[in-house]
Amino acid sequence: MYGSGETTQAFCRLSAVFGGVYALGQPVNGLVFAKDQFKSLIVGEQRINADHIVMGIEKSPEKFVQSFTKTYISRAVFITDKSVMASEKEHLTLLLYPPENNKNPVTIIELGNIVHLISRQISTPQEDLKHVAENLFNVDNANEKDCSSAKPSVLWSCYFSLPDSNGCNLKENVPKHVHLCPGPDMDLDYDMSIKKAKEIFFELYPDTDFLPRAPDPEEIVIEGEEVICDDTLKEEKEDSEKENTVVAELIRNIEKHDLHEEDTDGELPCKILPLDNE
Repeated sequence: MYGSGETTQAFCRLSAVFGGVYALGQPVNGLVFAKDQFKSLIVGEQRINADHIVMGIEKSPEKFVQSFTKTYISRAVFITDKSVMASEKEHLTLLLYPPENNKNPVTIIELGNIVHLISRQISTPQEDLKHVAENLFNVDNANEKDCSSAKPSVLWSCYFSLPDSNGCNLKENVPKHVHLCPGPDMDLDYDMSIKKAKEIFFELYPDTDFLPRAPDPEEIVIEGEEVICDDTLKEEKEDSEKENTVVAELIRNIEKHDLHEEDTDGELPCKILPLDNE
């Protein structure tokens, strides 16, 4: 509901912790192949050799994807003057508009005054989403505010198409060691994206766990520090538990005796702790 902008940053940080290197703002000028197999990529004046390359389908050479039969997703983004569904708290709306007049269903997501419309494309985004825009929003008279109208007025709009390559065979006509990632789909979750990422991961690292559990702070060993074995940690934990038990027992004994002595000068009574005399 809140978008996926932070997902890439979170992955970047996790990757850096485990030794990943990011090169930002570096355009790829070309790919080098030998005997129909990827060898390296050209970045500026550098040639970077690698065994594999993983890339989004939108960045791949045209010859790799020209045989794909792609479908498209109709999208629209509106900026409105008020919410579709008024709320005292945050304007957060998820609405599924049913099929109408041979049109596909439309998913509507509203965050504040930003509205997203998503549908499987039939003709063009404008045509596919026109009936929803007219039924739910004041589109034609957006510049003339009608305070009596219950519909939100569209102050700004943008229509565009996105290719949906999730149903394509991304290995067809693609050289060896090139792994293409599909673009967005119609789903609101990441299940399909995670499934595709997992498939590519096991092609690269068949004997490695996919997204293993993140280590606890005490399990992280910084280079140069002494490594403490599990048995030592277990013994230290048991000793700490014993100490806590002894302290708790002592406190209970003190409270049980509850020895007090009245000061002859009339001062407040003080608690006398029993001491063991040899």
